[in-house]
Amino acid sequence: MIDGLVTNLFSIQRSRPLAVAVCLFALFVPSFLTISLRRPELFTMVGVNGVILLSLCISLPIVLLCFAIYWTPARMLHVASKLEGQSVKDFEIEKALTTEDPVEWPALLAGGWTANLILYVVAVISYFRPIRIGVTFIMVGIILLGLWTLIWLMSTVVAVRAKRRLLG
Repeated sequence: MIDGLVTNLFSIQRSRPLAVAVCLFALFVPSFLTISLRRPELFTMVGVNGVILLSLCISLPIVLLCFAIYWTPARMLHVASKLEGQSVKDFEIEKALTTEDPVEWPALLAGGWTANLILYVVAVISYFRPIRIGVTFIMVGIILLGLWTLIWLMSTVVAVRAKRRLLG
């Protein structure tokens, strides 16, 4: 029963509204909370719209990196599983570009959850300890970028090996 619920949650069609809601929540709320906890004087300097824009600029790269961390290996595995049954000559680039990506929405949902977790951890740390907000988010972004680069390299190696095995 639980595996059916989890499968339905991460299926292509059912995770779309949830993925959008989780990502919108990750884009605005945790960074806004961090800014308001650490630097409430920003509200008087740039206003509420400026703080919302600043929180969006802080959290968007983190959400995109978290999405890429899940999407890269999932997409590689999906493409490799599709290529196993067909030859390289049958593969059409136009068809591959126009078909819907079945791993996009589940990866967006998982990436949004991960970004929420990361951003709320930063908000909790900023509540209990004085931190430099900009440096902290740049450090988090660099860590996520390094993790994504490592995952991308490993996915590329696996994809190249799969293509070599497929070709002969």
